[in-house]
Amino acid sequence: MWVDIIIIVFSITVLFICGFMESIGTRTPLLMLNRVPLRRSVYHWAVFAGVHVLGQLLWAASIWGLVQMIYGHRADFSDVVLIVAISYLPYFFGFMFLLPYLGPLLMYGSGIVSLAIALLLIGIAFDLGPWQAIVGVFAGWLLLRLLERWQSQPIQVVQQWLWHMTTGFPVRREQVPPVLTLASAEQQPREESAHAT
Repeated sequence: MWVDIIIIVFSITVLFICGFMESIGTRTPLLMLNRVPLRRSVYHWAVFAGVHVLGQLLWAASIWGLVQMIYGHRADFSDVVLIVAISYLPYFFGFMFLLPYLGPLLMYGSGIVSLAIALLLIGIAFDLGPWQAIVGVFAGWLLLRLLERWQSQPIQVVQQWLWHMTTGFPVRREQVPPVLTLASAEQQPREESAHAT
């Protein structure tokens, strides 16, 4: 009992740290664009790290349920959470997602490596074949990706509330100004002069 609690606490700590690093890498441009102070930015990263933890626990719960319901393997939830935490470790380097050009590649690469680690460890831990592991792991992973991209009125209200709560700003700007685009500085005045004539 105590061992399971220790494993879950350790796993949640790992998930939070990795989620914090991922938040730095993915949410910093938006915070900078809105000129959010550093103290508020740290608060924002921490809250969204908590959101990442909830998402990963949802993934662990889906794996745990599928492994038991479909394949009849008895699985301790703490073991599955630990496996998900280990598979999330590539996101420890999530702050590197800020790198120009290389950052998006690192982000997608981290997602693929994370999924591959989860598939391998779940297959080994519960003695599943490759296709069994894919079914057990991929369903929850796909659910998380769909939830991330799902846009609805309630989701947008929650996102706006989280933004206001963590940054203190009522509305966030999401359009990147011309100075942050990849167009060269010499091209910008020409475009403006063309519009002027």
